[in-house]
Amino acid sequence: MNELRRIVLGRLRVPLVTSQRWLSKVNVRLNETVISQIENEDLKPRKHPGRMSINTVDLPNSIVKAIEIAMEDHPKNVLLEDGQKLARYLWERHAPLEQADITAKYEEIEKEILDKHLQKNGISVDTETLKQRYRPLVIKLCKQKLTKWEFISYDAYKSLSYMAGRSIQNYAVMCKIFNEISIRDKEFQPQSLFDFGSGIGSVMWAASRFWLKSIKEYFCVDISLHMNELSEQIILKSKPKINNIFYRQFLPASPNPPYDIVVSAYSLMELPNTESRLQTILKLWRKTNKYLVIVEQGTNAGFKLVNEARDFVLHVSKKNSQKISQSGYTFSPCPQDLKCPRYKELQTPCNFEVSYISTPFISPRHTNKERYSYVIMRKGERPKDDEQWPRIVRPILMRSRHTICRLCTKEGNLQEIILTKSKHGKVAYRCAKGSNWGDMLPLEIVNEKKDNNSDNDATVEDVKFKESEDQSNTDNS
Repeated sequence: MNELRRIVLGRLRVPLVTSQRWLSKVNVRLNETVISQIENEDLKPRKHPGRMSINTVDLPNSIVKAIEIAMEDHPKNVLLEDGQKLARYLWERHAPLEQADITAKYEEIEKEILDKHLQKNGISVDTETLKQRYRPLVIKLCKQKLTKWEFISYDAYKSLSYMAGRSIQNYAVMCKIFNEISIRDKEFQPQSLFDFGSGIGSVMWAASRFWLKSIKEYFCVDISLHMNELSEQIILKSKPKINNIFYRQFLPASPNPPYDIVVSAYSLMELPNTESRLQTILKLWRKTNKYLVIVEQGTNAGFKLVNEARDFVLHVSKKNSQKISQSGYTFSPCPQDLKCPRYKELQTPCNFEVSYISTPFISPRHTNKERYSYVIMRKGERPKDDEQWPRIVRPILMRSRHTICRLCTKEGNLQEIILTKSKHGKVAYRCAKGSNWGDMLPLEIVNEKKDNNSDNDATVEDVKFKESEDQSNTDNS
């Protein structure tokens, strides 16, 4: 059986995970309060306090009707097709390359060509002459191999295409993120919301689902005048009514007034370089009163931008730790403020999923899943009573009489735990079994020494095999 797995993994061309943490046995201690609540039947295991899941998301009927009215002057099938093409392009997009990256690639290609010439012809002329001779070829190969980034100008039709291709996905992702904030911070009743790169207004739609009565001001910034007009057209026809919305095309220079919740959803990829992204993130952080939410596509490219934003905010917070207005910590999904172990060790993005029902313009309607990367930064110091429960960073694996959970822990490690009813108790086993990708597990992990028992080794092999499958699927997507 092990030999068969090696053959399959060889075909997948994915290395086995050999880090010691994947092989170590662990013990877990479930939160005492959770145990007590479940044993007293005050709480069901599948509804433990670490659950952040949300039901399959569908667009509100009023939004659907408003979108239909906005689309009525265009052939629906053509607009939907163009919207799907745009959505695929956005998913496959990469951030713009820095000049240093372009120069390094140029020099790499140039060296390969010169080495081939020297091997074939020897030293016939000086190096500078050879560089000039092959310069057109090097430039041509650079253009072929380097990812090209282009700024997207959203005119009236492209704004409609974006609405047709991305409205439900964006809304579903924001609903899941806002749902977590509302669950974990029940006292949070934001008075104001700032949306950078507001687009068609999906952040507002989602926010009104949770805090319609409390939010008194929505401030929306999008460089496209057509996007702002389309957003306003949709929101005027939505129910219940959303009031006090202000649209601008550029970020305000002043950090005042601050906003209770600031969001940048699928907008960092539109900025031309690292410097502009970091300047924007700094401005957004200064405009934040409590929560800053960064969201991008759940690809390697999208996650890199989210992780870049997270690291930069933590750097600013550490540098200005004495200033309460600038200090902050990672609220979600990371249970810590250390370097992300997911990308550092496995070179795969830290992403999550949300289920949504396809737009009513597509028949028959069906359930889809959207992958996204995100981070929520919170102003202030991390509370001393913050449990920092581990986050489930890949789907739960159900096996015969045991459950496998892949977790990101507060120590900044990736940890796989194999929970069984006999070893860890019925309550812990049922809590894990009832959890989903993206939830937290209300437990503490205690490492133990490796046990060479053959039964356990077989289970670990199963873990490594499945992890490799998941890694391959993530890379392909």
